[in-house]
Amino acid sequence: MHNEEPAALIFEDEDNTDIPVRRGFPRIAWLVILAMVGFVTYMQNGGRGEPHPLEDEESAPQDVIMLLQSRYLVGAASLWQDQDKLTAHKLYEQAAPLNQGTIEQRLKFAIVAEELAGAEEALSVLSDINDRVETSGFELNNQQLELRDALTVLMTDYAAEEWTAPTVTPHQRQLIKAQLGWFGDLALAPKQGANEAARSAIIRSAQQTAIALLGSAGLFCLFLMVGIMALVLFTAAYVTGSVQSAIHCGHSNHAGIYPETFAVWLLLFFVLTQSASYLVQDDRYRTLAMAAAMFGSLFALAWPRLRGIPWRQIRSDIGWTAGKRPLAEPAIGVGSYIMTIPFLFVGFLASVILMFVTGLVEPVGGGGDEFSPTSLPSHPIVSTVATADWFMVFQLYLVAAIGAPVVEETMFRGVMYRHLRECSHRWGFLLSFLFSALINSFIFAVIHPQGLVAVPALMAIAFGLTLAREWRGTLIPSMIAHGIHNGLLLTVLLLAIGN
Repeated sequence: MHNEEPAALIFEDEDNTDIPVRRGFPRIAWLVILAMVGFVTYMQNGGRGEPHPLEDEESAPQDVIMLLQSRYLVGAASLWQDQDKLTAHKLYEQAAPLNQGTIEQRLKFAIVAEELAGAEEALSVLSDINDRVETSGFELNNQQLELRDALTVLMTDYAAEEWTAPTVTPHQRQLIKAQLGWFGDLALAPKQGANEAARSAIIRSAQQTAIALLGSAGLFCLFLMVGIMALVLFTAAYVTGSVQSAIHCGHSNHAGIYPETFAVWLLLFFVLTQSASYLVQDDRYRTLAMAAAMFGSLFALAWPRLRGIPWRQIRSDIGWTAGKRPLAEPAIGVGSYIMTIPFLFVGFLASVILMFVTGLVEPVGGGGDEFSPTSLPSHPIVSTVATADWFMVFQLYLVAAIGAPVVEETMFRGVMYRHLRECSHRWGFLLSFLFSALINSFIFAVIHPQGLVAVPALMAIAFGLTLAREWRGTLIPSMIAHGIHNGLLLTVLLLAIGN
């Protein structure tokens, strides 16, 4: 990118010499920022003691993830069973990591085992549960005992090729359906059973999940290849001087005000979102209240104005501008997202490696027994998607594809990044950019609720968005790219769950 003239509606950085010097209190602000980041990270990783405000209390994220994984395996097995008779057994080997966590999770896995490997394997899984319970001294509650016994009777009938399960009582059937949901429906509709209509509906839902996930994986691979080529061209343009930074540093006499602004935003965001979750108890409107709280947190931008910085200069500094080519910036945002995909791929691989290094999954809240709930990196919004109606879907898109991109890009790639670049500009462009992008991306990643194991992937996304901000100056491309990413993930999740 050449050093093009910015849109006339903004000040250039060189024109702020008439603004009074406002050094601010950056050191104090950073102490507040670090304290808040540490506190929020602690809350997001087990210290909360209660569901996240965006989490459906009736459906934990790990349960929804297991549902998606299981439906994918069952759906893939049914789609490919005619081409390869060994497909189900191969997929069952991939399913092994699901056999952990709570008693309910393990009982669900036994049902997946029957579907993919047969009733004898399901009985083996149930026997393993009994052995682990006895060895660990874990006490099952009455409902867990009833569920285990009901599934044992059911699988014993199936192993004897009694597909109508004559020894399973009506009460046990109802218990299986009520407590295990889709898994219960699958258990009561075996391949050789007579209820073809019920089984067809269950398998169709599983195939929909498999198609959605496989399709999204194919789309990701396509974006990855295009993104790599785009990054190569972008790097070549930078080396030849065709692409240059649109952020000019070293002329600001008020950059110290921006860490104060970010600290104010962190405090305001936390207070508003927590207040929204407590004041709005109706789950149907809580997500809408969270969206209002997110947008309300932007009132933190009044802080630099109160500290004497003109509003037009604030907008110029944080990227709230039309950009060099206002009509082209949204399209550039799409391209920026595609260039972010290679970074995301590397970050995803790093997160996967980190999961294996830390033991793949850990008990939620640090529980010490092997029957504690497992915690895979996921967003609390996952559990809400599982039961969402059209109004909730609207709210989820409002938060994920509009609210988060506007608010987070403004504060991270706008306010925070501007401060970091001003502080480090004497180090030279490349070092200043890398330092600012990495610090900004790390803070962005750790305060997200997906867990610490997801930090590399989230940092990778943030790094790509920061590159767009550095390139264009305006936040429009990074907001567009952020919105596309969140919107695509939400769409894939909705299609995969097929609620």
